[in-house]
Amino acid sequence: WAWRFVMPGVDNVLGTKDDIETVDELHVKVGKVYHFKLESMDVIHSFSVVQFRLKQDGLPGRIVTGWFKPTKVGKFDIQCAEMCGIGHGVMMSKLFVDTPEDYDKWVAGHTPAGTASH
Repeated sequence: WAWRFVMPGVDNVLGTKDDIETVDELHVKVGKVYHFKLESMDVIHSFSVVQFRLKQDGLPGRIVTGWFKPTKVGKFDIQCAEMCGIGHGVMMSKLFVDTPEDYDKWVAGHTPAGTASH
């Protein structure tokens, strides 16, 4: 019962060896539109960021897509808005909306060894 995020690394392309994987922590850049794919491995979960008016259900066996555009820098709660089971109460995560400069620093600090690009 946790949120796992996979984000592109310095090459800004998903599915390459510099991808950044985190648990319960998502970083994004303010003012950019983000498209996401939501998957559940076990039960119905509901990805919710109340301040963004964002709520999207994740269903086992399906890939659900969505989008959002953060407009304000800050730290926001991510929660599961579905009574999903025994671990529901501990599915709290954080969404960090960073300035472009802070986001780039965060990405550079999470680049796996040997994958730095130009």
